[in-house]
Amino acid sequence: MPRGARDEEFHTAICELLSDWGSTVPLPEVANQLVIAEKHDPTALAIRDFLDRMGMPNRWHHPDSDIGREVVARHEGDPHLPLLDRYGTVFAPSSVHDVAIAMYGNPSDIDEDAVADVAIVGAGPAGLAAAVYAASEGLSTVVVESEAIGGQAGTSSMIRNYLGFPRGISGMRLAQRARNQAIRFGTRFYTGWPVTALELGDGGPHVVHTGGGSVRARSVVVASGVSYRKLDVEALAPFTGIGVYYGAAMTASRAMTG
Repeated sequence: MPRGARDEEFHTAICELLSDWGSTVPLPEVANQLVIAEKHDPTALAIRDFLDRMGMPNRWHHPDSDIGREVVARHEGDPHLPLLDRYGTVFAPSSVHDVAIAMYGNPSDIDEDAVADVAIVGAGPAGLAAAVYAASEGLSTVVVESEAIGGQAGTSSMIRNYLGFPRGISGMRLAQRARNQAIRFGTRFYTGWPVTALELGDGGPHVVHTGGGSVRARSVVVASGVSYRKLDVEALAPFTGIGVYYGAAMTASRAMTG
């Protein structure tokens, strides 16, 4: 362009175009997360759905495949499935909760005497916006989310009514951008930890309690959002993710290919 060097905008545009392309192909060219499991393992499907919602490229491999056998051989301990290879480190998660902890740790990792300026409960679009605004003003900000960052919006294939995206944007991409923006300002995230109680401070900090520790903060924003109900049919529960689906997640679409 004739107005001088524009390297930052150029590289950003290229990265966004590559990201758009990468999210439209059935398999990522580069996957930093490998899931080793039987084809219809419900835990593996839930983990892949979580990774998709977090915008983390992943691939599934059967344990009897070449890559599957190589990952199983690198796992130390009881090689029960599924296995997850994260950046070369292999472990056996028993649930999505274990994967979330591996990514962001526990709220108990925060110093006991530390008091955040703002604690935000929920990392959907509202919670993420609050995190960006608070952290950008120099406030120490902690976000606690029970599932994937992005909340229910992260499962949407296209959102057209969010400010600033007239052409629309996928829920995953929206959450990914907001998460990166908040992290750049110093926000700390903890996923996989439902908030069990809020203890209001009487002249002191408030305390947000989770199963993995507590967060002390001078102010608390509750952006809990929505949780959709599922069919209350006990016989269907074991088939969730392996025949019974709620919504049209990217993970489910792979099973329907062809």
